[in-house]
Amino acid sequence: GKIYAAQVSSGWHRVKVVEVRGIDCTCWFLDHGDEDSVPVEDLREIAPKFLDLPPQAITVKLAGLEDYEYSETIIQHLNSFLLGKSLVGKVENRKSLGDHNPKSGKSGSEPRMVLFDTSSEDVDVNLNQKLIELLVSQDSQSKLPQPGAEEITVFVSYIAKNGDIFVQKESSTFTMIEKMIVEQGPEAMKSAPATNLQTGQLYLAKYSEDGSLYRAEVLDQTKAEEGKVEVFFVDYGNSSAVSKAEIWELSAISEIMSELPRQALKCRLTGVPPSGHYWSDQATKALRELVPESQQVISRLQEGHLTAQMWKYILQLK
Repeated sequence: GKIYAAQVSSGWHRVKVVEVRGIDCTCWFLDHGDEDSVPVEDLREIAPKFLDLPPQAITVKLAGLEDYEYSETIIQHLNSFLLGKSLVGKVENRKSLGDHNPKSGKSGSEPRMVLFDTSSEDVDVNLNQKLIELLVSQDSQSKLPQPGAEEITVFVSYIAKNGDIFVQKESSTFTMIEKMIVEQGPEAMKSAPATNLQTGQLYLAKYSEDGSLYRAEVLDQTKAEEGKVEVFFVDYGNSSAVSKAEIWELSAISEIMSELPRQALKCRLTGVPPSGHYWSDQATKALRELVPESQQVISRLQEGHLTAQMWKYILQLK
């Protein structure tokens, strides 16, 4: 834990000793942020005047990318997009940081940053959003298999009255969405509700039955004069009338929330109802009893597109 001056590559650096192993020690470079092995013989006592300047390397998190912390892919992209570049950063959780101590380079709550590349004269590039788009496009877990492909495990999130079945495929993207809402939601609700609601746009909405926050698309504003709008919860598949006072901009949590794929995937049972028959309320009730919400099932794509957003699947209880 003691700070020394270390001679590395003909230059001197301020380092903090993390671990000592024989003639070598692992050191954290206060002004660069990396750790490396340094021979003990290359460490020198450092004059107090060189400790007046706080560490120039501060540990931060990239907003929306926390669940990719151990991904080799994200490390490669970070090196390509960020390393050695001059960027502009926006701290998303400034109010909740409390007493961040830059002198230690660490805090109980680390800054959550959105980074922008402002080198272009035309537009500022949100690098968090660009990284997420790359990761999601490469994340096979966010997609359903092609016809004839292997069976996959999904979770039934909602069964509609018309026989539509909404399922979720377990993925790091879904986990990230839930985590961000749980962690940042309480602070987001302290902000003013969204104004000038737009049909088809995503917002953060409170579901009345459980009081929790979810991503939601505004469907219908015909009841706006009554103070409510109809929304579709895009990660679960159900719809509900929500008070306009309980709808917030998604940017209150993170500017990248609206860019993440919708997690509720619409399906139907193959061959149900049979030709010449129609789906009924009794069929909905029977299916809900057979496959409760959050039930884990195995699905296999049986046919191609039924509509632009609807796939027919065989669902089997696991």
